[in-house]
Amino acid sequence: MKRFLPASCRDKVFLPLLLLLLFAPPVLPSAGAQVPELVMDHEFRPDARAAIDSIYNFRFDAAREVLRPWRNRHPQHPLWELIDGIELWWQVLADLHDRSRDEELMERMARVDYAASRLLDRQAGHADALIIKAISNGYIARQRSNRGNWISSLNVARKALSAYDLLQQQNTGLADLKLAEGLMIYYSSWVPDTYPVVRPVAWFLPDGDKQKGLELLRQAADSAVFASAEATYFLGNITYHHQRDYREAAHHFESLYRDYPRNSYYVRTYVRALFESERYEEAQSVIRASLERWEARSLSFGRVLREELLGYRGRIHMERGNHDLAEEALRASFRLGEELPGTDERPSHVISGYYLGRVLHELDRNEEALEVLEHVRRHDAESGYRDRAGALIRRIGS
Repeated sequence: MKRFLPASCRDKVFLPLLLLLLFAPPVLPSAGAQVPELVMDHEFRPDARAAIDSIYNFRFDAAREVLRPWRNRHPQHPLWELIDGIELWWQVLADLHDRSRDEELMERMARVDYAASRLLDRQAGHADALIIKAISNGYIARQRSNRGNWISSLNVARKALSAYDLLQQQNTGLADLKLAEGLMIYYSSWVPDTYPVVRPVAWFLPDGDKQKGLELLRQAADSAVFASAEATYFLGNITYHHQRDYREAAHHFESLYRDYPRNSYYVRTYVRALFESERYEEAQSVIRASLERWEARSLSFGRVLREELLGYRGRIHMERGNHDLAEEALRASFRLGEELPGTDERPSHVISGYYLGRVLHELDRNEEALEVLEHVRRHDAESGYRDRAGALIRRIGS
């Protein structure tokens, strides 16, 4: 029987390995190498950093343009196939409840892994190939965890960690490497402690230490050249989901929101943290500015962004006793959830529906409230809110 993990623990553990390709110190090339190790080229690093920033800010065309001269110069390098897959990864990540491109992502990363393996067959120890192999398997592992199968994810992660171990032997002391090291040390403790079912397949993980892992992440966030944003994200993610320190999480997410204003994923994480820390005025300001920016510029994943942000807008109005405004925002969020892919699995849809039912009940429109609440109970996501919807239905009917 498969064992699954809730969405709250499906953390972005493997994306940081991508950054290793961009900042690793020089490694001696193999004799007679035909494919260069770009980690040796200091001229590559500024362009690589610019490309990474563009990818994080959903400017994929700009990233490809920055790297075009390198791609033309070294067309046989497997890095370019990986870079092509990064755009697809972000499109999947921006709306995880849309499963329509899952198979495409898995196939893409499997091809990247194969290309890196072929390069290693020809040029043993090729640093770029080891990094690409670690990244591609990391993406596969993470997506399996996103779909709830953590044991399968860990089994695939073994290949990624094996390649990373070889890299760390070659490249030590660089601040950026502390990101991947910190994540492994932190989650090597957290995952088995929280989900004992994975212990039989987690033997290959290093000894875990949550505090040491967090300290390494802080060092990476402060000192890393390319991995600072990822380290910041994980500090926010850990403080939000595991430590429930929403104010500190909001502090970390704010910098990502400022640096990457076109990234809907970062906008949503920032608003969540502001709401949970009861900074309602700031949350409303971010919601308003973000919705206006997406509409004015026709940015990607606008409907996904609107569904979640309008839900938080409605809940803030509820906290302030503005039931009419709350109904308007929550109903708009609820309707968007019905139009988006994977409605049954969308947490925001279930949560907005529950609070819409509550507002309608408080407005003495119980017939409408019951219709919405019954709809909520039929979905798969957020069992806690579905149970609360059931309790409210019984209360209305009593």
